[in-house]
Amino acid sequence: MGNRFKESQSDREAFRAWAENCSIPNGTIQSLEGYAALLLEQQQRTNLISNSDIKSFRMRHLAECLDERFLEAIPEHGTLLDVGSGGGLPGIPLAIMRPQQEVILVESRQKRAAFLDRCCLRLGLHNTRVEARTLQELLRSRPEIRVSSAVSRAIRWNGEMIDALRGAATSSCLIIRFGGPEPAEGVGGATLSVNPGRAVQVWPEPTWDLLASL
Repeated sequence: MGNRFKESQSDREAFRAWAENCSIPNGTIQSLEGYAALLLEQQQRTNLISNSDIKSFRMRHLAECLDERFLEAIPEHGTLLDVGSGGGLPGIPLAIMRPQQEVILVESRQKRAAFLDRCCLRLGLHNTRVEARTLQELLRSRPEIRVSSAVSRAIRWNGEMIDALRGAATSSCLIIRFGGPEPAEGVGGATLSVNPGRAVQVWPEPTWDLLASL
C-alpha cells in the first residue's frame, strides 16, 4: 500500500482501545478490523472515503457508526435498510454488531455493490444482503419487504425515496441519519460521544416530508 493509502497504526490502536472501553467483544472487534482492511484495500481502486480520512478511518468513520447514541436510536428488531450504502457505512458495522438483525445494503453503483457483496462473503455476514439498485427499484420489486428502520450517512433524501419508503414502512419506522447537533422541530437528536460536532438525528414518519425538502 503506497504512502497515499497507508493507514495509521495509532488509529488502529486508538480504535481498539475505544472499542474495548465500549465493551465490544474481541471477536466483534476482529470482524470490524477485517472490514476496515477490506475497505482500505478497495480504496486503492475505488474512492469509498476521502483519501484524507484514510489515516483516521477507524476513529473518524467506524467509531461514529458504532457510537452508543447511534446504536440506541436504531430498533433492534425488524428489517434495517442502509440507503446509499457506498462503502458499507454504517450498514456493515451494524450488521457485525447485530448478527440477528436483517440488514439490507442498498447501493445502486455497481462497483460499490460488488465490493459490498465481497465484504459480506468474506466477513460471513449471513444476516446481510446487497441490493444493487435504488431504494425505489428495490421496494417496487419487493412489495413484501417491511422496513422498521432506514439509516443513511451521506445521501440526500428526496420525495420519490420518501414515497417508496412509506409504502414499505412499519407503523413505527424511523429514518436515522447523521447531521448537525440542532435537528429540526419534531426530530429527535443526540450529540455523538465520539464526535461532539455531529449528532444522530431520528426522523419519525410525520417529519419525512421535511427531510425531503432539505
